[in-house]
Amino acid sequence: MTGCNTGIIAAGGERFRERVCDPLQQDWIIVMSIYIVSHFDRRAEYQRRSASDVLAVLAVLLLSAAAAAPVEAPVSPTPAVLIVAGGPLKRLNQVAIESNARYVMGLFPTNAITDVLFADGKKDSEDVLYEAPAAKLEPGEAALNLLMSPQWRTPMERHYRATRLSRLDGPASRDALGGAFDQLSKTTHRPIVLYFAGHGSQGRHGNVSENAYNLWHDTITPPELAPLIARLPTDTPITLVMAQCFAGAFGDEIFQNGRPTDPVAPQDIAGFFGTTADRVAAGCTPDVHEADYQDFTSYFMAALSGRDRLGKPVSGADYNHDGQVGMDEAFCYALVNDPTIDVPVCTSDVFLRARVTSQDSEVFHTPAADVREWATAAQNAAIDALSHEAAPMHSGPLTDFHTLYEQFLTGAKDPERSPALQSAFQRAGSHFEKLRSNLRESILKQWPELADRNPPAAARTAAMHELAGDRHAADLVDADAALERDAAQWEDADAAAARRLRLLRLVKTVVLTHRVLNGKSAVARQYLERLLRAERRPLFTSSVAPA
Repeated sequence: MTGCNTGIIAAGGERFRERVCDPLQQDWIIVMSIYIVSHFDRRAEYQRRSASDVLAVLAVLLLSAAAAAPVEAPVSPTPAVLIVAGGPLKRLNQVAIESNARYVMGLFPTNAITDVLFADGKKDSEDVLYEAPAAKLEPGEAALNLLMSPQWRTPMERHYRATRLSRLDGPASRDALGGAFDQLSKTTHRPIVLYFAGHGSQGRHGNVSENAYNLWHDTITPPELAPLIARLPTDTPITLVMAQCFAGAFGDEIFQNGRPTDPVAPQDIAGFFGTTADRVAAGCTPDVHEADYQDFTSYFMAALSGRDRLGKPVSGADYNHDGQVGMDEAFCYALVNDPTIDVPVCTSDVFLRARVTSQDSEVFHTPAADVREWATAAQNAAIDALSHEAAPMHSGPLTDFHTLYEQFLTGAKDPERSPALQSAFQRAGSHFEKLRSNLRESILKQWPELADRNPPAAARTAAMHELAGDRHAADLVDADAALERDAAQWEDADAAAARRLRLLRLVKTVVLTHRVLNGKSAVARQYLERLLRAERRPLFTSSVAPA
């Protein structure tokens, strides 16, 4: 698996992460630290609204209801597509981000692309980071690299090259983004697709409105993106896809000013995001092997288009058998098939959690038979697949969501929070560091110049020769390999926990959707119906691959 969590998350290089569970939202906050669950933060949802607030929401939604009719109006099948991608810095502009931009570009006709904004926007800048495995090292050189490398690892061969995107219109900057939205604001009778790939940053103190998409040497938050989206026509279908860490915060673009406390926006927006507002995402590797890429973009876009990033046909996402794949179906396909740490989010998830007051303990007491009756065909397929995995010993579809919910909160049967797994990982790290520290001290006593930034070749050669036959050096290399195995085991547990979280979030969405569609608030029901229609739209005119 590849992603921000494999060894390096965003700009950090720490090995460990901490998770804090929010029972109401079912989301996990990932920060760089030790894997320890410290507390549960129960946030209050909307308990009361004043009469003036209700009237204000009614006034805005009555206006947006008038704009809902054009959703059914005929539009050109050729959309207007804006692609924004790249890292904020050269060293964070990994080749996988460029690859995602290229993959999405290739799915649309050439005349559909309005702008491609990538990194610094310069065709000849060697600012795309890629890496390939270094040549196999002799034992002495492998040990010396472990002793002297700041990351304690045998380094990969890291390189930079110029972008290979076939089209580049400018940098991923605020000014260029503003110009691109100015152009899109003049779009008529064409759907609009906004695709963002790259890195994201988490807001301070868990404030998701401060979560940011990282532009080149800059950032943009949900409230800052909202005025740009507000320029777009209200009678034009808009699809927003964002695949960076903490991307779920941008689901708030369905609200005016990008804030969930404000009324809904009049634009016809459907949004899909690689992960929740408080989790890192997969997909930012410098590895050049595109066949190994696993992330939300890969599975969501493959399901929608009917072909994967290598051009191979993809089928199985037309869950309702109507001959096309809607975005809601592609979303569920990603929930089932993406094997990474991603926990994807869509705009109806965001609306329901912002507007429906509920207690999770009560939501998850809903009988499984009712959940399946209320779910769409795509949701049922995802629930079945994910609940088979979550059931004890894979005994069949899960029938008790509340027990799974309680186990998830307490960490029971959750290997990533297993004391044994934590202890084994920490012991492996301590053993490696002890070996490294002792051997490094011994080597530097003989060749202190090895501590220089560019040590003499003669000193390196002599040290490698010394280490080649050293038993402690061999132990160090073995300890490094053991630590890598433990890290892989931890990553697998992390991904397994993400899949259980996907299931719980999906079940909650089904239950809350049923409540709104059968509730007393006509305003909430009408907006949710509009949002669900938007999420059911196909992105491509033909997306069902031959069986």
